Amino acid sequence: MNPDSSDNNEVLELALPPDTERLRFRLVRPDDHESVRAIYADDLAQRFLPDMRSPDGVHSFILRQLRRYEKFGYGIWLLETLENPRIVGDAGITWQETDLGDVMEIGYGLAADERGNGYATEAAKACLAFSFEVLGANRIASLVSADNTPSQKVAERVHAQRRDFTHPRLGPDFLMYYTDNQV
Repeated sequence: MNPDSSDNNEVLELALPPDTERLRFRLVRPDDHESVRAIYADDLAQRFLPDMRSPDGVHSFILRQLRRYEKFGYGIWLLETLENPRIVGDAGITWQETDLGDVMEIGYGLAADERGNGYATEAAKACLAFSFEVLGANRIASLVSADNTPSQKVAERVHAQRRDFTHPRLGPDFLMYYTDNQV
């Protein structure tokens, strides 16, 4: 069952994935509008996440994360470099509906000038480990548009399996990359 849609009042303790070699995960804060907008400011990002074009879309994104933190103890986090600290993107875990049932999904996005540095793969691998080791997930997935080649490349490096997928809200032409917990 997707806890994002339930009335479950049990709240997990707030936790973040540990720092990676180059990145720190940090909570999205109410005043992070400019940082979030910068991640999704270019045409490629807006093609796949059109809601992030407007200030209202960015505000809604921030509010969703704050609600997820409060209710579940996780969501999407901002990514900050350890060296010369700056926000380079976001990554985290949310629940998504699929034809295999509801699954935890790793999502990730990087500011245009930060792509190609391996940050998305590094963050997604940390989210994968966190979802299994801390959250006890049985399966973790990344749902990627068939047109989003850069995101597919990240998902291929992170996940063990791939299948075609029809997104319940967005339609066909998606790929589901997923990994099952082996414990």
